[in-house]
Amino acid sequence: MQSILFPIVLIGAPFALHATEPVTQATKNTGCPQQPCNTSASAIEHIEVKGRYIGPEVPEIEGRYHLNREFIERAPKTTGDINELVALMPGVQLSESALSIGELQEIRAKELSISGGQPWQTGFFMDGINYNNRIDPASYSNNLHSFNDVRGGPQAFTVNSQIVESIDVYDSNIPAQYGDFSGGVVAVKSRSANDFHKNTFGVNYRTTRSSWGDYHLINGDLTDDLANQIPEFTKNSYGMQGVYRFNRKHALMFNANYLQSTISDISLSELVQTKRKSTNAMLKYSMRDIWLDELDLSFTYAPYEDHNLLKNVRNSNLVVDGGGFTSNLRFSEGLSFATLSGKLGFSRSENSRQAPPHYYVWLQTRGKDWGRLDPANTGTGANQTMVSREGGYGSLEKIQTNYTFDSDLNFDTVKWLGLEHQLKAGINAQLESTERLRKTPSYSYSSARQHSSNSAPLNCNGYTLDCVELGFYRPLAELEQELGGPVDFSNPEHVVLYQANIAASPQYFESRIVYPQENIDEQLFKTALYVTDHLSLGRLTLNLGLRYSTDNFFKNHDIAPRFSAGYDVFGSNNTLITFGANRYFDAGLLTYKVREAQVPYRTEYRPIRNGMLQAWLPSSADSDLRYRYENVKTPYNDEITLGLKQATDWFGTFSIKAVKRWKKDQLASAGLPVLSSDGYRYSYQDNSGSGYSNRLSLAWSIKLAQHSLWANTSFSKNYSNNNSYEDSIDTVPMDELVMYDGELITKASLDRLNTNFGRPTIINFGWSTDWTDNLDTSISGTYTQSYETAVHTGGYQATGEISRLCPECESSSVTVPVYQKVNLASKTMFNLALRYHVNSDLLGNFKLTADISNVFNRRTYLIMPQSSGIETGRQFWLGIAYDY
Repeated sequence: MQSILFPIVLIGAPFALHATEPVTQATKNTGCPQQPCNTSASAIEHIEVKGRYIGPEVPEIEGRYHLNREFIERAPKTTGDINELVALMPGVQLSESALSIGELQEIRAKELSISGGQPWQTGFFMDGINYNNRIDPASYSNNLHSFNDVRGGPQAFTVNSQIVESIDVYDSNIPAQYGDFSGGVVAVKSRSANDFHKNTFGVNYRTTRSSWGDYHLINGDLTDDLANQIPEFTKNSYGMQGVYRFNRKHALMFNANYLQSTISDISLSELVQTKRKSTNAMLKYSMRDIWLDELDLSFTYAPYEDHNLLKNVRNSNLVVDGGGFTSNLRFSEGLSFATLSGKLGFSRSENSRQAPPHYYVWLQTRGKDWGRLDPANTGTGANQTMVSREGGYGSLEKIQTNYTFDSDLNFDTVKWLGLEHQLKAGINAQLESTERLRKTPSYSYSSARQHSSNSAPLNCNGYTLDCVELGFYRPLAELEQELGGPVDFSNPEHVVLYQANIAASPQYFESRIVYPQENIDEQLFKTALYVTDHLSLGRLTLNLGLRYSTDNFFKNHDIAPRFSAGYDVFGSNNTLITFGANRYFDAGLLTYKVREAQVPYRTEYRPIRNGMLQAWLPSSADSDLRYRYENVKTPYNDEITLGLKQATDWFGTFSIKAVKRWKKDQLASAGLPVLSSDGYRYSYQDNSGSGYSNRLSLAWSIKLAQHSLWANTSFSKNYSNNNSYEDSIDTVPMDELVMYDGELITKASLDRLNTNFGRPTIINFGWSTDWTDNLDTSISGTYTQSYETAVHTGGYQATGEISRLCPECESSSVTVPVYQKVNLASKTMFNLALRYHVNSDLLGNFKLTADISNVFNRRTYLIMPQSSGIETGRQFWLGIAYDY
């Protein structure tokens, strides 16, 4: 009889199990065919099990954090977006806007960064299929008012935690099967009928509203207009799930969540309502042991709608459509020498806008005086121009379609040259296509001129949309008849009566920006091959991986080595030293191809002669800038890691990890634009950008009776030499200009200066407890150290005279958004979840839930000391669920 000690890591269960089993010939038998077993002839099997809580961090070489269904269900949450759970892991950070008063009303997925990467550099996968948005992944923080873009985000659609079985978050030592990222990976496994042992049906409902929350009025009080800016909203979340198992080989599952936010606001002194809608509906069929060992066919419908308006802008209602549809066929078959698995995927998503076609900034005069109802347009500023805004930014359709094929071969373990080898190889092919469609041109008017000549009254010459002639409430002849003759402008009484009779003051727009009709259709074909050899040599374990990828845009042949290793110091599976050296290549974004294909806007102006407006003429100030990505290398990150993981029986599991990234071949402007023979100036991009990211992370977790505790902290520093690059404001389109600390710069320069996701220190911690059989609680908290960043003040400022905007015009200035550098103070936020269960075999199971964010009503410190505004405080979500 021999004794074998072996570790079993249950993926999805928070324990490492150690079992000691006596092995005899009898215990190797699988059963007793045709006759009763002779138990007296068999040795009694004895298994000793030790439970060791390991928390979200998996005790393995790869830098993976595993959030199982229990963690997902118990963690405090708001809208249910999985990103707020992912953000609790080491090396993961949410954007500054995540705690803002504006985001409080919203329901879209929060922006996050992993290991110092940009949000769009994170790879998002669900059931092995990528769901990144490749059209405009950096547009999350864009304003609603943008002619050439639609506010979107890094993910093609939002994933609600209700349809999720588990989440794997990779921050380092990421295996070769994943590509097209340089930050980290979020791998989601959706729920399946096979996760349930019996037929079930359930419904749930969660809700919150603005009246259930607390707010901090900074540098203001309830008597100020500031108090009127507290948002009024109601959020409702409806869920349903059902599982039907036909037999042990066939099962069907339906899981759906519908989330809606209804927002009340004041626009032009009137109460208005806007809505956000998000749906996650999944239908999945599972088949086992018929033609294949496993087969899953799923359909996911996940649209997002934003019914909105431009605040204090007349006739500005718009609709933003996001999200879409995806289908996935996954199969697995055991062969004599390996396991073959594969995936076929199709997805269609959009980020489109339906809006009024043109935008007008009128002078606030008779007939165009609704701007006086805009609190921000009070005229108290020394140089402020009183305006009335109207219209929108035109309809723009952006659609992304993906076709994916993925296949893996997991070979059985073999011995070769005295080593145990387990090979895994795979191939991936993906066709991404995007359509960008603007059916009709859109005009931006921001150069209104008032016409005041009495000798030659303004004649709009048929231009009724962008010109206003002098208008009267009653005919001028009728007024002159009452006065006994023509109006005498030297007579004060005549002037008063004349002014009172004016219904519309004459004004017209001298210039306009024209965004032309577009019909862009681009495709990107990508292929990748990878292989990983998992080697075991005594206490040393090695992962030797290599990934090759290419695409038909950059046309590079990218080879990414993935090497990681672990050494079991004492051979007891308790002390593991990990290290690794890896390379991660960015995705060749479709947005680059679209940017190349875009035709620049043009500027038009019109003269006026003797009061008669002339036809629109092309201005020499046309934007002639186009972009080119030629002979550029694929940007990538090189990484080295060193870590220690220590498991104990009484003090939990500890880990410490250092991660260093070098950002290489980053895209940047190659210099001043080059004038080509076709009349356009081309801005060529090169690989002169670089930087680094350093991070030290510590994690701890323990299980004490009914209490589970975990904590982690990350110390990080990010740097980019792009901060030293200077973009001339004379070489970029005027809609890419911003004001920063009183200086006019480009939006690209601001993005380089901005340190969003650059927090020096973050500490996360959690505590989950079963107080009784019916009551459990979970609390999580985050401490964020203070740091500097650039934020939008909400204001706009005239650029001053810039002749290139329109050389032919009398005045050449536009208004641009204002940003300023601020110091965001350190803060500590706690969130709490309470669950009360009532279980009945006869009636089913009921669950009452309460989620409280910012439990102690702390400040977020997003409002600066010298500024006034509103910060979010404590917020409540209440819910009820039933399943049978």
